[in-house]
Amino acid sequence: MEPMRITRPHAEREVRLARFLAIVCLLVGLVFMMFGVVLIPSAGAGSLLFLFPGVLLCIGPFLLYRKWEEVLKIFQKANQSAEARVVERKRRKVRTGFSTSGGTGEGALIEIAIYLGIRMLEWMGLRETKYRYVGHRLIVEFESASDDHGGKKTVFELPVNKEAYASHPPGTVMRIRYAVGNPRIALLEEEFTSRFKAA
Repeated sequence: MEPMRITRPHAEREVRLARFLAIVCLLVGLVFMMFGVVLIPSAGAGSLLFLFPGVLLCIGPFLLYRKWEEVLKIFQKANQSAEARVVERKRRKVRTGFSTSGGTGEGALIEIAIYLGIRMLEWMGLRETKYRYVGHRLIVEFESASDDHGGKKTVFELPVNKEAYASHPPGTVMRIRYAVGNPRIALLEEEFTSRFKAA
């Protein structure tokens, strides 16, 4: 079963802040669009430098606010606590130890030569390859309430920090809070307590 991507519901205060920012961005976007419309006769295509950001400022924050509000309403309508079992842990290994400055000309050639020299030393076994880990995720499975008879087995992918990753090996049981109508909308019980109980 392919794990679902989790959607975290935002607290009411965060949704209110998003609504306030959407209104502010709408006003700024309207000002940009008015300047763009006024400049059309004189600047022609140059007026797009005002029109395009104006449209983005009017539409983008509003869509984000609507999405947050919809997710919050679904979560508030019916949410339920459940025990979830960690099935698998995932993280991505990234090479580290040398970074380029992205220069051009002779500096870039010298950086490429150093990088290739380091790779050659690693290939010959004279230098140990260094890695760091990013993108810590837990694959968790739980029994979600269903409108049909009984429950439904649900698996989703939960992004976590390093500490939560280290403290939840496979087989660990953790409590989660999820929306009954849409199990994809979920978060850890501790996160629910800090986000919603304190609001």
